[in-house]
Amino acid sequence: MSVENELGKMEEKNSLFSSLGFSHYLNLMVAINTALWDLEGTKRSGISRADQIYVEVSELITQLNDLRFITKRQIDEYFESEITEITEKKSHRL
Repeated sequence: MSVENELGKMEEKNSLFSSLGFSHYLNLMVAINTALWDLEGTKRSGISRADQIYVEVSELITQLNDLRFITKRQIDEYFESEITEITEKKSHRL
């Protein structure tokens, strides 16, 4: 499994990039990442960790990161990628 092999497979499936699947996943990842950036900005805006809004924003970030992980795995499956993200599932307590 190498980058060259992966690139070759993607070039063979170039038509997939113009498919509805590609547009769907691209739009979904943009929406998830934009929401995460906005929420992270809210956390950095100076609100206290003791504020309820901080707790709620942190919970939303955790949920969106979980959704992002699931979506990235679906993208790998859709495009039959051999290169997948390896992550450790963590449980965070607030």
